[in-house]
Amino acid sequence: MPLRLNSHLGWGGDRDGNPFVTSNITREVLLLSRWKAADLYLTDIQELVSELSMVKCNDQVRELAGGDEHEPYRAILKDLRAKLTNTRDVLDAKIKAECPELWHHRSYRPALGPTLRLLPVAS
Repeated sequence: MPLRLNSHLGWGGDRDGNPFVTSNITREVLLLSRWKAADLYLTDIQELVSELSMVKCNDQVRELAGGDEHEPYRAILKDLRAKLTNTRDVLDAKIKAECPELWHHRSYRPALGPTLRLLPVAS
């Protein structure tokens, strides 16, 4: 079932009469929201990678990890981390190309520390 967005959600909304909320504003808000969601997921995944050192797992998890991984949960999460990092990089490039004023100010990411970036995950 497709996701339907309504203007009452407030993501660059108020498109029902506010002349300052253009389709470009809505696109910028959606790009920034995707970037922020990916960043939040990436932060959590990085924490899980550092904490999950379990060796025992069921056959399904072992298969997802590639079959012979010593720490299967870490292996799965590292793959997910790589995909999220790629998603963040793709979104950075889109923001740079489509919203250069935001990219130059870097107002969408923290001034210090790792950059954060949302699903769907780019492969």
